[in-house]
Amino acid sequence: MVGVEREFWQEQRLATVAIPLRRPCRREMLPDRWFATEAAKLVAVVEEIETITRTGRPILVGTRTIESSLKISSLLTAKGQNHRVLNGLQNEDEAAVVARAGELGAITIATNMAGRGTDIRLGGGVADLGGLYVIGVERHESRRVDRQLAGRAARQGDPGSCRFFISAEDLLIVQHGGSLHFQMRQAATQENELRGDFSIGVASAQRRAETAARENRRKLVAHDDWSQSLLKSLQRS
Repeated sequence: MVGVEREFWQEQRLATVAIPLRRPCRREMLPDRWFATEAAKLVAVVEEIETITRTGRPILVGTRTIESSLKISSLLTAKGQNHRVLNGLQNEDEAAVVARAGELGAITIATNMAGRGTDIRLGGGVADLGGLYVIGVERHESRRVDRQLAGRAARQGDPGSCRFFISAEDLLIVQHGGSLHFQMRQAATQENELRGDFSIGVASAQRRAETAARENRRKLVAHDDWSQSLLKSLQRS
């Protein structure tokens, strides 16, 4: 729960405790890749999948929306790549699908909510290849969600890697990035992949989004307290 300790204490009067890792983390966080458009980004994601899958490593593609998962699935199908899609529409077998995401050569596309709480165990020989390769199709409004997605790789001391792909058309950039959207579009190459590193701007956008969400939660708690107080007052009258 890194980053929410103060809110837990201020709003709930709950202290937090950091629990140390059972085994050292071997996760490799690869540099983000940046694009002017969502279309160019998704093409690059599929190219990355094709490159990694040739090594035999299993791949987990994390998406924010069902729509995004279906777009990637369509592109992979056009390329003849076998894959599984897990986007909350397969409630009965989603845990089983996620559990198989660590098998040799597996390609799994999953939304954030799909298969949560299911540990991905590596298949035979996968650890020697580098472990599970996680692709984040965009940065999320909450950095906690990014960490959860990256944390699907390299569990329990296993090896693993994670890389995020970001476009100027992503929800985070459009709604919370200010002028970052225009800065990213101006930096595009002919292939729509961007020069430079926009990590500072993305981190600022995430902080603004988190602040807005935190304020909404504070208002909700205050309204709930007011409602409870009013209800008790009416009961006494």
